[in-house]
Amino acid sequence: MKTRVLLIEDDSDHCQEYVAYNEEQGTPYNLYVAYGCLDGFALLESFQPDVILLDLMLNNSDGSGLEFLTKLKELKLLKRPRVIIITSVLSKRMHETVLELDADFLITKDKVDYSPKFAFDLMKSFSVDGQSVRCQYNSEEMIKSTITEMIEKVGITYGVDGRDYIIDSIYLVFKNKAKFLAHDVYPELGRKYEKSPQAIEQAIRTAINKAWKQTDISVLNKYYTPQTSFLTGAPSIKEFIFFFVGKIKA
Repeated sequence: MKTRVLLIEDDSDHCQEYVAYNEEQGTPYNLYVAYGCLDGFALLESFQPDVILLDLMLNNSDGSGLEFLTKLKELKLLKRPRVIIITSVLSKRMHETVLELDADFLITKDKVDYSPKFAFDLMKSFSVDGQSVRCQYNSEEMIKSTITEMIEKVGITYGVDGRDYIIDSIYLVFKNKAKFLAHDVYPELGRKYEKSPQAIEQAIRTAINKAWKQTDISVLNKYYTPQTSFLTGAPSIKEFIFFFVGKIKA
């Protein structure tokens, strides 16, 4: 059964690019297009998509993408579609807002390599039931995109110091390019970012500790399934890294 994808986008040229790319690839997805919020909600009910590609800056009078996302969360659907936000605007606050509204991933249109292909490749990483994330690709960029999505759920969001180090650490261990954090990962990242291994380790530890202090315990328990408690504190770096490596491999 093909994955059902709903594209909500008011730019007809962008819509046509997605439709054309889907056809070029042999129509791997059942793709429906809505040009505004009202059409989007109508198709949400009749089409019941597995994934929604949502333009955040809709210019139609029937609502913005942010309003659609807010109402979608309020519906509390039994089977909620995965949501990929597509936007030309990226700020730390906007990033945090869409994550709070349960968006799964955010793509910026100003990326040099932005195209329908990027979104289609990203959808390959989503299981239809939304319960697990499976890497069905070998692209470093796509694997890191999946890692980014997962750690943002626990509060390590855009702009957090140490975030890139965490993403790279999980990737290196996942790809078996490094086995030991202190002996392999930190020195490798130190060379990449021109930092000392100690500085890399400290930044990662600070990012995790900050996330555990600022993120609601119910959210941590939802997205970081090992027992989480304010009494026991944040996980160690090793526990954190290897948990997400295992989650990708699941």
